[in-house]
Amino acid sequence: MICELTNMCMITDSTGRVLVQDRLPTPTNAWSGLTFPGGHVEPGESIIASVTREVLEETGLTISDIQNCGYVQWYNPKDRSKYIVFLFHSSAFTGELKSSTEGHMEWMTLSEMESGKLAPNMEKYAYTHRSEIEQKGREAFATVQEKIAPAKQSAVSPSILL
Repeated sequence: MICELTNMCMITDSTGRVLVQDRLPTPTNAWSGLTFPGGHVEPGESIIASVTREVLEETGLTISDIQNCGYVQWYNPKDRSKYIVFLFHSSAFTGELKSSTEGHMEWMTLSEMESGKLAPNMEKYAYTHRSEIEQKGREAFATVQEKIAPAKQSAVSPSILL
């Protein structure tokens, strides 16, 4: 059995928009549609190095403070292969945004992305990213709640965190 290790990174800007790639099909890979930047892990490459490289190649951005959001895996019985996609998030980046031959890059809200033509299985990836980020938001909210006066607690709502 072949096992492909891949990665995908949801990059958010200061307004909460996500960086989306409208991936183009290729002669050897028909997988296309709205997705996050990412790709394959090269032999000898770490998972983090692979996501950093793929994001730079596809977007022109160098990401840092990379957060693990989980993974998604599936089995393809046609060619007896397994794919494991490591999912990441970052809101820390430098560089100038550019598109690549793999697809056009664009900032949009997660809702705008989810209502567009998603790449196959992208709803699973977006859900996993969203769930992990919302959990981190709840944890951050709880930490803030512990530090503010009880009288001010009702003025803050966790629903605004994403």
